[in-house]
Amino acid sequence: MKKKKKENCIIKSVIIGNFGHIVLSFITGIIIHIMANFESLSFYEGFKNAILFILFILTLGFWFYMGILSTKYDREDIYKTGIITAIISILPAAFFTIISSVFSIYLRNADGLTIWNAFYIFGGPTLFWHRPFSFIIQLVVSSGFKGNGYFIYFIDLLLIALVIFTGAIFFGTSKNKRIVSEKSFHKNKKENPIAG
Repeated sequence: MKKKKKENCIIKSVIIGNFGHIVLSFITGIIIHIMANFESLSFYEGFKNAILFILFILTLGFWFYMGILSTKYDREDIYKTGIITAIISILPAAFFTIISSVFSIYLRNADGLTIWNAFYIFGGPTLFWHRPFSFIIQLVVSSGFKGNGYFIYFIDLLLIALVIFTGAIFFGTSKNKRIVSEKSFHKNKKENPIAG
């Protein structure tokens, strides 16, 4: 029964995490679109970077909570649960990112229609999923990075996996300490009823 609850928590956190990330990506897209109307203002760049940073932090906080949620019923294997949740959570985005990266390399000499079809099938979802990481992309581009843009996307995926794993360990470790302290409290109370 306990193992089933643990597996359900992993699946639940992965599903909620991916749907929540889609909502965050959609909200980020709307905000970027609205901010484009203010491009002529002098404070536009600073304001845009501040908003993108806030959305980036919200996204990381959301995935951290998904890591916490995955270890709700797990007391022993928090590291294993964290790794499994992290890998399963990024699988859909990693699939599209890897396929897009491969197609961008191998379809360079293809005709225009083939390139556009590959982009709409695989590139569009990849760009959409990585929208909340626009802050990182903005920083990397402004620093003069020259290279394959998919490198940034793979860093985004690894960052999400790390945040999920950290959330799982953080909650699992703190929960285990609380359980140990409660057990020791009750043990001390039984041994020394006057002090309790």
